[in-house]
Amino acid sequence: MIDAGTLLMYGWALAQEALSLEQARTVALSTLVVFQAFHLFSHRSELRSVFSMSVTSNRFLFLAQTGAFVVELDKLISRRFGLAA
Repeated sequence: MIDAGTLLMYGWALAQEALSLEQARTVALSTLVVFQAFHLFSHRSELRSVFSMSVTSNRFLFLAQTGAFVVELDKLISRRFGLAA
């Protein structure tokens, strides 16, 4: 599922005339990061359902994922508004 979604987004990005190859690769990598974050949170316990656990039940995992999300969001905002080369 993760690889199919990533390849689908990569193919979509390549089909867009306004996006370069490097931008299509960035779309694919960002898609992979998002899929991995969902995968990580859905597999936190072997015995309990993801819906019966609090998102913050593992503080270290929550902080690490929040940090990764902030970094991705910062890159997205910087590129969107032309703040980074």
